[in-house]
Amino acid sequence: MKRFCPAILILTLTLSIPVLSADSLTVQAGYAAFYDLSDNSTYVEFYYGLYRHQLGFIGSDTLNYVYAGVFVSVRLFDESGTAIDSASTYFLAQVKDTLELSRTDVRLFDYLPIKPAPGKY
Repeated sequence: MKRFCPAILILTLTLSIPVLSADSLTVQAGYAAFYDLSDNSTYVEFYYGLYRHQLGFIGSDTLNYVYAGVFVSVRLFDESGTAIDSASTYFLAQVKDTLELSRTDVRLFDYLPIKPAPGKY
């Protein structure tokens, strides 16, 4: 049976376009683990959210939208600190109306799934 400990989660965000300042990016993160009795495995989802207005947006070649790129990576470690599994994703946030960028109530949410091998984590 697997045991999952949130203390060994490392969530890495890399923005392809700089944020407003070093301390201006607020990230919320969490997880949910689902044990499957049929194959003695656990499926884990890592959730994260961030505020859109804290990203740095640049124009595009079409002049219709502005974009910000975000790379997210999650690494799972065992109790000895050995990396067991990882997942990553990259996404673009796009906005058509630059007046929308001033809204502070828009949040971006996503998740990364991992189905690690049996063990203690």
